[in-house]
Amino acid sequence: MKKNTLSELRITKKHIISVMVMPSIIFSFLFYHGFINPTKDDSNDTLFIYSIMIILILWAITYIWNALKYKLTVTDQFIHLKSLFTDKKILAASVDNYKTDQYGLHIYIKNYSESPCISITANLDNSEILYTWLAYYSKNLETETYVRAYEDELKEILSDNKYGKNKIEKEENIASVNHFVKILNRFAFILFILIFVGSLNLFPIPYILLDISIFLTILIPIILVYFSLRYQGFFSLDEEQNKISHFPSIFESLINPNISLSTYWLLTGFYIFDISTIWTYALVISLLITFPIFYSARDVSFKKIGDYFGASLAVILMLGYGYGTIAYLNFYFDKSEAQIYPVEILNKRSGKNNDSAKHITLAPWSTYNKPQEVEVLQSFFHKIEKGDKVNIYLKEGYLGIKYYSINT
Repeated sequence: MKKNTLSELRITKKHIISVMVMPSIIFSFLFYHGFINPTKDDSNDTLFIYSIMIILILWAITYIWNALKYKLTVTDQFIHLKSLFTDKKILAASVDNYKTDQYGLHIYIKNYSESPCISITANLDNSEILYTWLAYYSKNLETETYVRAYEDELKEILSDNKYGKNKIEKEENIASVNHFVKILNRFAFILFILIFVGSLNLFPIPYILLDISIFLTILIPIILVYFSLRYQGFFSLDEEQNKISHFPSIFESLINPNISLSTYWLLTGFYIFDISTIWTYALVISLLITFPIFYSARDVSFKKIGDYFGASLAVILMLGYGYGTIAYLNFYFDKSEAQIYPVEILNKRSGKNNDSAKHITLAPWSTYNKPQEVEVLQSFFHKIEKGDKVNIYLKEGYLGIKYYSINT
């Protein structure tokens, strides 16, 4: 490390723009429903829209202000991170180790290695200056095996032109991919929490926020397909969190939408009239999502039996995403009139535990020539008794897939 050197590293403009993209999309969606096509029937939804828009504006102002203030000073004696919310200095002699993952760079100091002293989650201009400084004054936290693998990856990147035309372009591409996957993984997790909470009614989430969350969740695997074809070999499917790598894992972005949409549809109280058609659509969607991603992942070569097993398992798991996507779109855009069928409840049953699944048996109706047992929500189960009559509302569905709901 050269003596008496001083460098100031700042957040890249590309990083700032990429962080602002998703909030801007949400703001535009809310602006449309709040001002251009306002909700007239529910004042609570309108108030919620305005509140979220104000929060997004305040967040954007704060983020941009912090990004402009963000500065990492690197000298031969110390590094100093200063922003709107942080002011930390680490002396070169106190640095113990560091590690990198898909969430950023984490620097640890001696005697306090359980938690990082500084975590840098943004992409910085001339970041190689910081890594050179760290390489000179510290050691890497990970095991020798992982370090060797990490160094081998770097050699592969520098020797393979598919990652870029020159060293600078390769480093920019790898940094951009890591940043994109980091944001997508976090966003997929946030959407998962919103949909999960909304589906279970753990907290009163307005329908418009739930709808926005579901539409964005549907988009995530589609974005992953484009990303995987655009950046073949730049990512992995390995979910190990402690493994350091130049290549990020998209595991969270792939699995969270599947769980989110499956959970939502199971808890909506709607039922598909004829499930054979929707499972065909679900299988097609699952294959269209899974194949490009597995084909493009660097840790899948289809030269081992395990790769075929993993891909087959992924197709089965993504059936939940395909089913939930088709069912939701079929329901959301449907404008058909409901056909109402009064039906008698022949029986009701539940498991031994109070939290177990609840089922009711319906008398024959429409084209169902035999009694039909369906699983219902616990709240509905306790409202009805054997011999009661319920109304079944059958609708055509936007995609021609009939579905129905049961109400008292």
